[in-house]
Amino acid sequence: MANKKLFASLPAPTPMPPADTRNTAGGIAYQMDDEWALAQLAFTGTFGSTFYDLSGGENQLAMLIDHASRVSDDYIGRLAVASRSVGFMKSMPAALVCLSARDMQLFRRVFDKVVDAPNVLKEVFQMFRSGRFGHRGLGYAIKRAFERKLRNASPSWLYNMSIGRDPSLRDVFRLLHMKPNTLRERAMWGWLTGQAEKRWGGGASSSDLPELFKSLDAYNRVTSEGEQLELVHHLKDVRFEAKSSNARGPRVWKALVADMKPQALRMNLNAMLKHGAFSDPEIVEMVYLKLSDVEAVRGSRQFPFQYLAAYMYADQAMPQRIRDGLHKAADMTCGNVPEFGCPVALLVDVSGSMVGQSVTGSQGPGRESKVKCVDAAALFAVALWRKNPGSVLVPFDTRVHTDAFSLDPGDTLLSLTSRLARYGGGGTDCGMSLRFVNEHLRDRPFGAAIMISDNQSWADDQQHGPTGVRVEFGNFVANQQRLGKYRNPKLMCVDLCPDNTCQTPDVADTLNVGGFSDGVFNLISQFISGDRMRFVEMIKKTEL
Repeated sequence: MANKKLFASLPAPTPMPPADTRNTAGGIAYQMDDEWALAQLAFTGTFGSTFYDLSGGENQLAMLIDHASRVSDDYIGRLAVASRSVGFMKSMPAALVCLSARDMQLFRRVFDKVVDAPNVLKEVFQMFRSGRFGHRGLGYAIKRAFERKLRNASPSWLYNMSIGRDPSLRDVFRLLHMKPNTLRERAMWGWLTGQAEKRWGGGASSSDLPELFKSLDAYNRVTSEGEQLELVHHLKDVRFEAKSSNARGPRVWKALVADMKPQALRMNLNAMLKHGAFSDPEIVEMVYLKLSDVEAVRGSRQFPFQYLAAYMYADQAMPQRIRDGLHKAADMTCGNVPEFGCPVALLVDVSGSMVGQSVTGSQGPGRESKVKCVDAAALFAVALWRKNPGSVLVPFDTRVHTDAFSLDPGDTLLSLTSRLARYGGGGTDCGMSLRFVNEHLRDRPFGAAIMISDNQSWADDQQHGPTGVRVEFGNFVANQQRLGKYRNPKLMCVDLCPDNTCQTPDVADTLNVGGFSDGVFNLISQFISGDRMRFVEMIKKTEL
């Protein structure tokens, strides 16, 4: 009897609907619906300028408010939590918290979940104060939410919030009209806002300060290494820059490093080099071991590209041992990269728009990351390539850069990323990457294709009908069915930039997802394994 599985009917081809809009670059595209477009913004937007949008975030804000006006309050609340807890974003979740104030009961729940760090509280406060979300002032319920967070905050949380301005902690206290209820609060708030002790009032004095503030005062006042060493462990939750400028010797530096988490290390390597900390080989080794700590690095909620940024920003004099630690840390932040059980065609957009824009957007001259979208795309693709044998990297702009086929998967993640990101810089033709696979790799079986792009395809010849991506994916499916190993291949489009159009609609065999975090990896893995969970569905299942 014939093998029934072998001769089972092939899946029906997915229809190819015509494109219904134009993307920012002028090419044909598909319009996202409001929930989807809002999710894309929440997982990629930073209110900064991008390659095709030089409005300084104005267009992103307008899109956010417009799409939010047509979705449910519940969806806004869940999206705020998801973009912070799954997407690791900061500005967009803060904006969504402001929008959630349409329902004050929902707002209180969302506020408590999203405002988990001093810098997020500052973002939310500044956004409310701006009036851009329809609130001309802070209403009673909103003020109560801020006040509750501040009164329950630890001394270290409040101290870290007091660093920097726009707004300052003094601004926050004044606008909330907060009055100290105890001598401890009176002393603590006076100290944090820089008031002289005689102006604290109510009989409060330095003896009423928390031990943390007393220790910090003493740490900055003493002149000997031994005296500082006795105090430094009381300051482990205080931001590094508050302690580093007055560190009195190598033993103090060792104590500071011992208390630092991977995120603080990543951000302060050049500062430590400047202060001479790395003249001590023991400190260099401590930093290396910290950066190689699997549990600490994976628990730090850092994007892999942030370690790439630390590597790119590292001073030329940075010890090689620490550079090796950054390589390991980047590898570990990609530790949850899925193994698909099938080879994958990894289509990496290296066009001019990917090369020319920061992955975090531009907030103005000198206020953008060195890490470009192409770097993040390359890092994402290389991580998947190394974990899934038989997969192929296909960097493209208006042609495929076949030199990348000679890259060695045994090289480090950051080195491979740097090499892959050097290709390209031309126009964008997303469909031709799949066309190359169909024509030049037609005898290689692939269970899926993953495209990592900004979705701004414009250089193909398609002026109407389906997009080039949709047409070529239909050919990809037919070719894989001809080969017979993977009878129902899938396409995943990972979009790294804020927009409201895409190159393929979300149909049965296609997944669109935005962002840079492990949540993207998880969704892709589930989709390939047969779970048809969608980006918007994931958000709707977020716990409030």
